[in-house]
Amino acid sequence: MKLYHFTPEWMLPGIKKEGLTKGVLVTQFKPPKFKTGYQWLTINGDWNQSWNAGSTLPYDRTEIRLTVKIPDIHKIIKWTTGGRTLINPGIFEALSCYGDPDNWYLYFGKIKPKWIKQIDKNESRTIPNQTGIRSYTLRRRSGQDIQKLQNRNDIQGGPLEG
Repeated sequence: MKLYHFTPEWMLPGIKKEGLTKGVLVTQFKPPKFKTGYQWLTINGDWNQSWNAGSTLPYDRTEIRLTVKIPDIHKIIKWTTGGRTLINPGIFEALSCYGDPDNWYLYFGKIKPKWIKQIDKNESRTIPNQTGIRSYTLRRRSGQDIQKLQNRNDIQGGPLEG
């Protein structure tokens, strides 16, 4: 299975040295709480990742695409099936509204540098705006779906930022 991980370029030196180690899984929005050790992967290698479209982060999370090969495929968790068991249903549904969840996978643990088989730079990405922060147009599957989820009791806080 060909899997990809996208990252900003400034994180690449650490990834080359240590591998992918900083992934988290949101378990609560406000106040933010996380489960650590979950590396996010996708089978969608396209540079235009919808989960990145509404980011308010001061960097582009799709500057670099890593192609990874995990030796033990039994440790790879498909988001739409295994993700449901890791967090409460409301948080799962809210996170799944950001992009193409059918293509997402999680790996619990460290993805070693030797498992990174290819590193590509996004040469076609947009130019940052004058403040140095990339400007985005917020795109989600459905704003109404997000609002419905926010109103449910099992959501702690508002929509994701970043």
